[in-house]
Amino acid sequence: MRVKRPRVEVLRDICVHLEKGLSLWKSCAAVSDSPTPGTVLDWVEKDPALAEQYAHARSVGYRLLADEIIAISDETEVEARYQNEDIKLALDATAVARNRLRVDTRKWMLSKMLPKIYGDKVTQEHVGAGGGAIQLSAVDLRGLSDAELVQMQTLLGKAAPGT
Repeated sequence: MRVKRPRVEVLRDICVHLEKGLSLWKSCAAVSDSPTPGTVLDWVEKDPALAEQYAHARSVGYRLLADEIIAISDETEVEARYQNEDIKLALDATAVARNRLRVDTRKWMLSKMLPKIYGDKVTQEHVGAGGGAIQLSAVDLRGLSDAELVQMQTLLGKAAPGT
């Protein structure tokens, strides 16, 4: 009878593969006594120590994807196997399109998984009517009656923090 390994050991072995940039599916497949990816995610959800180990492995693996983007972009040849012989071919339109897909997929994944580092920077700009500058106008208080000034003073007192 085979002895079942503790979750910590199994997850440690899975994390070795995650750190290499493999998906959770491929990482589980690479470990002989690994559960399904869904079970691994259940473990991680229920155990903070396992969650930390998993998150670290994922972070390392995602950073490797960034290096892969550069390597894929710099490729000038395609390695192929033809009749049991390794050969190198110049890139053609199909290989370039495939590499573009590989790069775009990795960029998208990084932007979602590590948005603070690889996400799109979003800025907000407030504009006035018609996209122009915001117009500020002064209010002339000289025409207000004494009662209106008292009412305004009361409102300002309510709006002032700490009073």
